[in-house]
Amino acid sequence: MSIDSAAPVGQRDASDRARRAPLANRLLAWTLRSPVSGVVDSALVLLTVRGRRTGRSISLPVQYAAGHDALWVWPGHPERKTWWRNLRQSQRVMIRLRGRDVNAVARVVDGAREPSEILRGLRAYVSRFPRAATPVVGGAPTDDRLRAVAGRMLLVRIDVAPEVLVATRQATTPPGRRGVAAIRRHPLASYFLLAIATSWAYWIPLALSGGDGSHMLGLIGPAVAGMVVTAIVDGRAGMRDLSARIARWKVALRWYAAAFAPLITGMIGVAVVAVTGGGLPSWERLASFAGLPALSWLFVFVMVLGVNGFGEEIGWRGVAWPRLRSRHTFGGATLLLTMPWAIWHLPTFWLDTGLADLPLAAVAGWIIGLAAGAVVLGWLYERAGSSLLIVALFHASLNMASATAGTAGLPAALTTTAVIAAAVVILRRQPA
Repeated sequence: MSIDSAAPVGQRDASDRARRAPLANRLLAWTLRSPVSGVVDSALVLLTVRGRRTGRSISLPVQYAAGHDALWVWPGHPERKTWWRNLRQSQRVMIRLRGRDVNAVARVVDGAREPSEILRGLRAYVSRFPRAATPVVGGAPTDDRLRAVAGRMLLVRIDVAPEVLVATRQATTPPGRRGVAAIRRHPLASYFLLAIATSWAYWIPLALSGGDGSHMLGLIGPAVAGMVVTAIVDGRAGMRDLSARIARWKVALRWYAAAFAPLITGMIGVAVVAVTGGGLPSWERLASFAGLPALSWLFVFVMVLGVNGFGEEIGWRGVAWPRLRSRHTFGGATLLLTMPWAIWHLPTFWLDTGLADLPLAAVAGWIIGLAAGAVVLGWLYERAGSSLLIVALFHASLNMASATAGTAGLPAALTTTAVIAAAVVILRRQPA
């Protein structure tokens, strides 16, 4: 069903129409052109048509469904709209479809003249949006009811290249029950929501009860969410691929050196403190990590690697990063990953073993550090053959170098600064 309510074509120029367009439409149009188009583009397409009288173009977001032979748009209440009148004859149009511009041909299909054609379009549309047809057909959109109203319906048919249509149909109308199909249509958004919900389900009650328990269990939320989404969307093949990336240890030695670089930097900071009169921290202090018993340094490292390293990286780098990179530049993918990653951390600001001790003035620096970590981890993942083991080792080594009692102060600051500097170098070297 059309989302638009554009001004009459040919009566006003494009800027005037833009001013008259509802705020929601302008926001949707901006979203469909933006790096975050994946939030809405499984249901909406940005359609650009040329006015019959003025020759000027007008772009508007419309809801679409992918049928077996075309894309279909249902202009709800067509008597109130005029944009579709430009398509009474077949016209070349431009559509912003799933993150890219696609040339297409569109025309209006009138049920009074082409009842069989309109019926095909209606079937495709109601299979994607069954509730949209209910008030029009007078109940559940059964085939008999669709046939009864087909003669007075009007749809817009959009023809695209066959390979584009097949890919769109597979992405927007996946098989499965309602919840499963929704995850298959929106795997990235589903991952973000599930990762946040899983971790917050543990962290929020902990915060409400005083915030003095360990936050560590909540760190496995991204891994759980990543595995659930992968199993639903990609099935056994996807799970085998994810498992292979988790255990991928046959990489060049330089990537192991890169994975342990934060730990080495932190130890350099410890050495600097020692030679300047601060003394060496004890192994007990070096193993003092919030939320874990300080049984030994090796025990704490292994726990951080498993819970903090793999617990986060299986999801953020293993599931979210490849999907973001399939549609965005390196910098854009980093930005889009940093936002939900930061939101995911929010409840830990009320947890004693989390970020409760972080001063308010330091929050901006924490966000910068998080973004820098996203840059370095994304780069390391891509360069080290998609090895989640390497990025999990880097994550664990960074935490051990910056979040223990023994590395507080100069060692932590030196490690964080090194990561930020590395992120700047990586971003400068990325192609535009």
